[in-house]
Amino acid sequence: MTYTEQLLWKHLRKRQLLNIRFKRQAPLENFILDFYAPSIKLAVEVDGLSHDFSEYYDAARDYILGISGIYTLRISNYDVLNDIEYVVGRIREAILGRM
Repeated sequence: MTYTEQLLWKHLRKRQLLNIRFKRQAPLENFILDFYAPSIKLAVEVDGLSHDFSEYYDAARDYILGISGIYTLRISNYDVLNDIEYVVGRIREAILGRM
């Protein structure tokens, strides 16, 4: 895991967020998801600078996952580093929207 993924994992592990179990580095549909909550089919991807150059790949990946009913929430490294409470709030909203 990257440093920012480790920071976010501290908030997602052990069902800390609305009692939802997240897996880290979860293999699914030929992809490795940064974080995945199987019970609500929510993927959380932490995007760094490399994702600025892979928007078509990311869009195709999100589409393929979406066909399986999986919603992908993309979070920027910047937000994780600078406003983790905002990030946790966005994930909380996504969870509530999937329940």
